[in-house]
Amino acid sequence: MGNLQLKEEYRQLRKESFEAIRLHKGSRKSYETLFAVLTKLERWLGKNFENGATRASDETEELVALEYTNSKFRTINDFLACASSRIEKLVRGELSPKQIADQLSIVYQELDKPLLPTEDTELQRSVEGKGKYHKPRYIPKLQMLIGILQKMEILCDDILLTSGINSPNMMRREGYTLIEIPKKGKEILICNESGQATYLSHFLYGADTYMELSKKTNFGALWGMQNKLYYRSAMEKGCF
Repeated sequence: MGNLQLKEEYRQLRKESFEAIRLHKGSRKSYETLFAVLTKLERWLGKNFENGATRASDETEELVALEYTNSKFRTINDFLACASSRIEKLVRGELSPKQIADQLSIVYQELDKPLLPTEDTELQRSVEGKGKYHKPRYIPKLQMLIGILQKMEILCDDILLTSGINSPNMMRREGYTLIEIPKKGKEILICNESGQATYLSHFLYGADTYMELSKKTNFGALWGMQNKLYYRSAMEKGCF
């Protein structure tokens, strides 16, 4: 097979891969479509550059990409990372949990009570006129978490979101959201606000439990609860 023909076939397979990434919105169906396209590319590389192997090494993928394109996306892992980052881009900005769920077609419910309600001592200092009140920053931790879960093949179909409302006199502006992952038997409590801890449970307690518990609760009393999780580093290190 001539070099020009190989180059054309490779570019066509890359084109199909980028189209599958463009159409990927975090669902199981779109992920399977993407996976099938990338598998096709992987097998083509193995067949033509690894003596008929079912896949090529990362080094071979890099070399072929450098020869035929000048793109920074050179390996199958690069394409998968691109797909994951696309999910985060779809929900970029200061979005509510409902807006995130709607955008990604995630099953969602909103409660008429807060999750992890604050205690009297945690109410806004401005209510008592003590100290300065600094508006907390919005941090898209929920969006980041969904992107991390995608890399673990925990897709939007695999999670349930439940958010609670805040009382007007709470210090925190954003409410907590419960992410349930039934197939893993785990759940996460996360808040898109600076200074708010993230909690991981290795047991499914459900939203009713967290409506009755405040942040001052000793989470160690709950079996399987990991307290004050550093959400990004811990997730990426495979706490699942």
